[in-house]
Amino acid sequence: AYAAPIIFSGPSMRGVALFNASGLVGINPVNGDELFRQPWKTDYDVNASQPIHRDGSFFLSTGYGTGAGLAQVSPGSASLKWKNKAVMTQFQSGVLTGNEIYVVSGDNNSKAELKCLDFATGTVRWSHRVGTGGIGHVIAVGGRLIVVPDSGEVLLAEAGPAGYKELGGTHPLPGRVWAPPAFSDGRLFVRNNNGTLVCLDLRLTGSPPGPPVN
Repeated sequence: AYAAPIIFSGPSMRGVALFNASGLVGINPVNGDELFRQPWKTDYDVNASQPIHRDGSFFLSTGYGTGAGLAQVSPGSASLKWKNKAVMTQFQSGVLTGNEIYVVSGDNNSKAELKCLDFATGTVRWSHRVGTGGIGHVIAVGGRLIVVPDSGEVLLAEAGPAGYKELGGTHPLPGRVWAPPAFSDGRLFVRNNNGTLVCLDLRLTGSPPGPPVN
């Protein structure tokens, strides 16, 4: 398993969800009992992207031709509400804002696209090519999206189902970026695969990023 466990609380149960090599499993943390199980098969058993939970439903996404889906769970049962191949994620995770999922779809064999999907139906609202590689990350901060393609750019965009609206961007890092970005106290931290870390102070509008930290 690659994805980290997540704590969830739904209409009918609370527990810990594990997205392991065979699928999504809910566990009672008090006694270890299995709450539900949703099989999810991906080549090489790479279920690496974090599930996203809301109200008893889990958004799942993987790569290698598998796609994405929404698992609806209840005590003792689980089923797929929808599944499609509109989104492929090798290990990158999406974010849920409002009723939409935002995720960078792509892998080593494709071109990365930031996609907006309806959480309940899986319908793609819009898609926009980002970076020059096939992988990327997106996080939501203050109602906006911060997108970091694996080619090292940092893009700021509006979150909304109407379409992609870029507000600005910079290219602070050379080389490939696979690590997800981290945001804290107005600062964005981005690291490339060579170990170079940059900190962008997003509180200071118009200020250039500081030098890389090795």
